[in-house]
Amino acid sequence: MGLSRVKGLLLAGGKASRLRPQSHTQPKCLMPVANRPIVSYALEQFARAEITDIIVIISPETGDQIKDYLRNGERWGVNLTFITQ
Repeated sequence: MGLSRVKGLLLAGGKASRLRPQSHTQPKCLMPVANRPIVSYALEQFARAEITDIIVIISPETGDQIKDYLRNGERWGVNLTFITQ
């Protein structure tokens, strides 16, 4: 019996209603902290832990923006699968 690969789960499907009005124009996970979108920190940590298969939960309202930024994980060297919530 071989070892199974660990998959990561990134939750990026919320509406961020408590962050309004900032979240009207962009998803919470794309808001910058120290000049980088929040989601980039999470993906960097997955890559450091050698977790390369990541499922990203997105919402219909903001999913396209998140997909555009992540571009299938190529900048972090990970494989992303998007699931709409």
